[in-house]
Amino acid sequence: MNEFEQGSEQWLQARKGRFTSSQIYKLMTEPRTKAAKEAGELSEGAKTYVMEKALELAYGCDFSFDGNDATQWGNDWEAEALATYEKQFFTTVERTGFVPDADFGGGSPDGIENGDTIIEIKTPYNEKNFFEVVYTGKYPKQYYWQVQDLMRITNCDSARLVYFNPHEGRKYLYCFDIDRNEDDIARIEEKLLEAVKMRQAIIDDLKRKLK
Repeated sequence: MNEFEQGSEQWLQARKGRFTSSQIYKLMTEPRTKAAKEAGELSEGAKTYVMEKALELAYGCDFSFDGNDATQWGNDWEAEALATYEKQFFTTVERTGFVPDADFGGGSPDGIENGDTIIEIKTPYNEKNFFEVVYTGKYPKQYYWQVQDLMRITNCDSARLVYFNPHEGRKYLYCFDIDRNEDDIARIEEKLLEAVKMRQAIIDDLKRKLK
């Protein structure tokens, strides 16, 4: 596994041109029209994502997200969340870096427990979001695709989405256990194959036109 610290320059460079787990949901979004769905096309949002990856790979363009208050909040509390999780569940979580997948993908699990369970931490900046997730039992679909892709890359069989609320010193944890779904992993692989082909087609077309 690549031990580059998340957010470091090495971590950013390792992700260049790759379709990463945290963004894989963009490829899984279905196109709007029935004809496009039946033809197996990518959605417009997915096509934009593929274009960005092509430009990163071929020309070194930088589309990395610099972050905001919400992402900084999550980064600041990740270590505390993992430590709280380990203490509450009497376990040890292996901290991981970026895990590459061939030359086209990769992901950065927050940790792996017992060598077989992805641990993904979510610390909502807005405390109300934490309580709503607990109350409804629902979390954003993008996180489902994120952990499925992480399981695909690491060959793990399960994942645990860990919501952490440190507001006012509460340190509440709420977990969702997500099993590996081979059908959905096959769908991810199909979309990745299409995205890789499109990425290369974009690069070839641009290089031909910009000789």
